[in-house]
Amino acid sequence: MLIRVILSFFLLLSFLITQAQKVAYVRFPPSGLKMPFIWQGDSLFNRWEPYAAQLIPVSINEGSKVYYMQFDLGASKTFFYKDVRDNYAKRIVLHIGKQRIRINEPLVLTLDSTYKDPRKNNRIEIIGTIGTDFIKDKVVSIDFVRQVIHLINNINCLKGEKGTAMNKFSFLHGRILLTGNLLSKDGFFFYDSGTSSFELITDKNTFEALALDSATFKTGFVNSWGRSLKVNTTASQSTIRIGTVNLPLKTVSYVENPSFEQVQMMKNLGIIGLIGNRLFIKGTLLLDMKKQLFEFIQ
Repeated sequence: MLIRVILSFFLLLSFLITQAQKVAYVRFPPSGLKMPFIWQGDSLFNRWEPYAAQLIPVSINEGSKVYYMQFDLGASKTFFYKDVRDNYAKRIVLHIGKQRIRINEPLVLTLDSTYKDPRKNNRIEIIGTIGTDFIKDKVVSIDFVRQVIHLINNINCLKGEKGTAMNKFSFLHGRILLTGNLLSKDGFFFYDSGTSSFELITDKNTFEALALDSATFKTGFVNSWGRSLKVNTTASQSTIRIGTVNLPLKTVSYVENPSFEQVQMMKNLGIIGLIGNRLFIKGTLLLDMKKQLFEFIQ
């Protein structure tokens, strides 16, 4: 099981209140940053999920060993796992390709950083998570087809990707809320790139409205930061609009037993649900973090 399979929007809502304000200071190269990534698969509900997580190969300081960091925009902070950070000084220099990124006062979290791929009989070391503080004030291009992420200073630097119309999103306590529509209702969707295995996680009533009458439910437990969550998933034949783009919704999920406070907070904020990468894997997602604009290009 990956270190982080999902972070449900119920936990995210709680984090909006409790999240610490400390952030790591990140210094980028002036020309921007190009980050190739690989898809890491995992077993979910007794089937193989090829898009469980986006992993970025990195090396640390002057070392040549290849590690991986998960690109996870569901996390508001960039951090390293304690067993890795203890081996280095308070300043870490990441090498991504030929590019160097300095991170001063990196945040630390105690978790097991080793993942074994059950299909390849090998182990890779995941040394941390890249969160939204890493992309703050940048323009982000996530090309899911070519498996590369670009961080640049100005959207005009993009060639062949910028479209004609961009949509407003909200950036709330380090969380990205994309505008959209579902079941003729406008609202927000948490975008969590660490939730690659699910198309949409929503509340139980919306789940039932979207589920096919003849479809069976799949129930399982997933790990979220050490907490076990019970998730129900079923087939759907609906359409979800993200920005101005209509996308087919083939599955829908919900997490059991949210608290009354969490449900009410979700309603008050106009949040319909949480979406991951699966809706976007055939295109490119642009995020202008400065202007809080986004666009999905198919």
